[in-house]
Amino acid sequence: MESALAKAHNLFVYSSPTLAEMAASYAVGIIINHPFLDGNKRTGFMLAATFLELNGLTFKATEESVVEKTSHWPAAIWRRLATRNGWVKTRVRVE
Repeated sequence: MESALAKAHNLFVYSSPTLAEMAASYAVGIIINHPFLDGNKRTGFMLAATFLELNGLTFKATEESVVEKTSHWPAAIWRRLATRNGWVKTRVRVE
């Protein structure tokens, strides 16, 4: 778990990420590192959404879209979420 969360911290220290990139990095860290027996994709997504909300942003996506991304995408595809034009970034809105 510690290494999963350190991914976003390292991104912040060594780069200039947006909040969406930080949120995606938290999600990817949890999803790829599998700190739990079950529910890593759901937990990663909720961590990203909560991080955005705590920083004054909201994540806008349909329930179907979220279910598709969190249940059907393999962990390797989640790595792309941390890119500048990833799925998370395109759905972040300022409150």
